[in-house]
Amino acid sequence: RKRTLEANVAAAKLWRSNLFSEKGKDAFGYLSRRGMSLESIKAFGIGYAVNGWYDMANTLTAQGFSKADLESARLCSKGKNGGSFDFFRDRVMFPIINERGEVVGFSGRVLTSGDEGRKYINSPDTPAYNKSRALYGIHLAKRTKEDFLLLVEGNMDVIALHQAGFDNAI
Repeated sequence: RKRTLEANVAAAKLWRSNLFSEKGKDAFGYLSRRGMSLESIKAFGIGYAVNGWYDMANTLTAQGFSKADLESARLCSKGKNGGSFDFFRDRVMFPIINERGEVVGFSGRVLTSGDEGRKYINSPDTPAYNKSRALYGIHLAKRTKEDFLLLVEGNMDVIALHQAGFDNAI
């Protein structure tokens, strides 16, 4: 669990760096067109996984993470020939942060509706993440002065409500 959490933090930092670089220009434009403020992008730790098979794997291996670490964290998938490839590619990345502030998983959204495949891909269960026990935005909503929470459908809904002043949205 500890190594998975460490790998998740490293991946989140890489993807956040990508978003604010030339690589993330289209992803940043997408978020802007959807009305997301820079403040929200930073508060929710949003990033961008580039369209490459080994970008994250190569970067995190160079930082000392093993192939087994990345596969256990489900950041990489095992290939047919024994290699590993990035699980998330060409997606806006939403870190899922628990109430303790730990990055436990991710949700990745394609940039255009014409892309093949699923619009969202979520982290599979890992030693640190169980989808049925995670609520997107809980790390920020726990600070609300309200005595109730607003449960909404998706990540973008949570962010939009936080931007509109509803800091109790999850």
